[in-house]
Amino acid sequence: MNILALDTTTRFLSIALKTDSKVISWQKDCGNQASRYIFVGINNLLKKKSIKPGDVDLLAVNTGPGSFTGIRIGLTLAKVWAQIFAKEIYPLDSFSILRRQAQKLISPDFDYLAVVIPSIKGEWFRAIYRPHSRIIKSPRVVKEKVLFSEIQRLGPKIWLTGPEPITGLEVKFIPDFPRAETLIELTARSKNYIPADQLQPTYFRPSLAEECWTKR
Repeated sequence: MNILALDTTTRFLSIALKTDSKVISWQKDCGNQASRYIFVGINNLLKKKSIKPGDVDLLAVNTGPGSFTGIRIGLTLAKVWAQIFAKEIYPLDSFSILRRQAQKLISPDFDYLAVVIPSIKGEWFRAIYRPHSRIIKSPRVVKEKVLFSEIQRLGPKIWLTGPEPITGLEVKFIPDFPRAETLIELTARSKNYIPADQLQPTYFRPSLAEECWTKR
């Protein structure tokens, strides 16, 4: 099965392609210019494997949370691609991807793992897990002072991971961004594929533009 995975939720654009059992990837720190570089990355991978767009069997995409604009870019591309070529989509959230990446790196004696992703207005998206992926704090958006309090109450054996560090906390932090190759790895463990018209973003909060619109 040929799988194309897209992650546009952070400034680090990440794309991966799986053909048979081999995975190749492409990534770039493109700031807020994902729309400018995403087709460059996709074409690069397709050409390396002599794959045509219609030969992709499954699209995998990170639905967020993260950059509102970035999420829309990735989801729109995946949805249009799936509609044109009659393919299915595997959606997965940023928390699941970052959690999997961190589990490969942290000490086995950890008590907690917090996945933290910056939002806006001094808020953070966060989810907190025990070993073996048992969740103790479900994904949600919280104020920074609430996040500080939650982390401090859990004690010293907590690790944090995410695309940006939290200043003011003395904790073990793994800087990382969601990677498309991890998305492909997790795709192989699931058959929860959906048609294009069911694809939805994982936001947890409205964008600034949406907030301004509702206040009109």
